[in-house]
Amino acid sequence: MSESIFCNDATEIFLEKESIDLFFSHPPYFNTDRMVYGGSFKKQIQNRKTHEEYLDLYIKSIQHMDHALKENGSIFIILNNTSSSFALISEIHKNTNLVIDKQFIWNYKDSFFVKEIVGNEFAMIIHLHKGNPYINLEYEIKDFIINIPWEPSKNLSKYEHIGFVFDSFPESLADIIINKFSKPGDTVGDIFGGTGTTCVVAKRLNRKYVYSDVSDQQYNIAKERLNG
Repeated sequence: MSESIFCNDATEIFLEKESIDLFFSHPPYFNTDRMVYGGSFKKQIQNRKTHEEYLDLYIKSIQHMDHALKENGSIFIILNNTSSSFALISEIHKNTNLVIDKQFIWNYKDSFFVKEIVGNEFAMIIHLHKGNPYINLEYEIKDFIINIPWEPSKNLSKYEHIGFVFDSFPESLADIIINKFSKPGDTVGDIFGGTGTTCVVAKRLNRKYVYSDVSDQQYNIAKERLNG
């Protein structure tokens, strides 16, 4: 399944068991950007009436990643800085056998859209794994606070005629996670793939990739980027 792209629902298992070395995903936050991503409104997990429904679908997606993760693999998920994220972490603990490890803080307060400091200028990046995850000891991360502005890749604007591109996380963030927690030849996956940033970086770093997003617009952007 290496170097594959799908337009599938993350909550429904389609990945092969123990086929992925590293997941790096930024799933949508509850009731945010309800319409912008294109594709089927009903299939996107953020478009739920209650937070409980959202959590249920989110956990099914994590269970899907767990199913596909190799024994020494890692899952990294970007979460927003709100109390609802702690509810999600609790549900992961209750409904999977994944180990919830240390977290990184992504500080993006220097981003162009941050006009004043109000408390949500950073996100949590949690690390999930099964046992003894691979860690590249030769690649140094000197701090658990990662200071990178939230700005999409400069060349993404050329895909805006296909679909929404402006909340893509920066390639430099994916660089850090992929370099530290995988090695060349490994398979990196993202089943909330959006514009394909995780897989674009994986390809550049000589990793294999597996991409999926439920939105056909996001899928088409990623396909263009990965084939470009």
